[in-house]
Amino acid sequence: MAWQRRWRRIADLPTTHYSVPKGRVGRRFVGLLAKEFDGVRARTWNSERPLVFVAAVLQTAPGVKRARDIRRRIMHRLDLWYQGKFSALVEDTETEVLSRHGSHPVQDNESKARAFNSKVLSGRLRAAVRNLTNRDQGGVLQPDDDCTKTGRPVLEVLRGKHPSMRDPAPDLEDQARESFEPYAHLPAPVPVEITGDLVEKVASKPSGGAGPGGTDAVDLRNWLLRFGEESEYLRNSLAGIAEWLRHGPHIARSWPADWSPWTRVPAFGQSASARSTAT
Repeated sequence: MAWQRRWRRIADLPTTHYSVPKGRVGRRFVGLLAKEFDGVRARTWNSERPLVFVAAVLQTAPGVKRARDIRRRIMHRLDLWYQGKFSALVEDTETEVLSRHGSHPVQDNESKARAFNSKVLSGRLRAAVRNLTNRDQGGVLQPDDDCTKTGRPVLEVLRGKHPSMRDPAPDLEDQARESFEPYAHLPAPVPVEITGDLVEKVASKPSGGAGPGGTDAVDLRNWLLRFGEESEYLRNSLAGIAEWLRHGPHIARSWPADWSPWTRVPAFGQSASARSTAT
């Protein structure tokens, strides 16, 4: 349960990540991430571990803005992860985020313009527009938290959004008609073979913002395509995860979220493998 507890602490935080730098640091990060997913497939550790790895290693820090300083910080945190300092990294990430939460000054128009330009150049068009129109609000809620709109428990609000199951009536004149037509012969489905090459093909197409883990489509695409042999290793690891998901338990996560103007469960698989292996 240790990794679930660590992941729960990370998922509750409004984390921000550095972009993975090119060169030796980036290749090491991608290679270690691939090994983390290999460990999930081998059932050596829980599926939350690679998600905690990304959040803890790439967490931003005030005063670390130059490229060389960012590379040094990421390399240092990779060393700590390799040494097994998992709890220390999670606690440091939590402290870093909570110490800054609510302390940011109001951006002026020039700062907003620079942020918008930076996001557009990096390919994050949706995030650029949401930030400019002040739509990036809310956060992750736990089931026993109070809804910020109604004051009721989140679990109660979500249950109210899902009516009781009932049988559909496709034909009001013929009550005996079933929803699906009967067929004399149904062809047996052939399972899709998922390979690293297929992941490479799909990697250029994902889209979407970051979930509780902080990884968005642009980050994932870069990790899968821009780091040479390490990216190939990661693609093969995620292809193996996808094959494993066809025969084992699903590792995606959904969390209630306070997304203005409603409380709802976001429809996403909070796992890099869920994004990259969707076909």
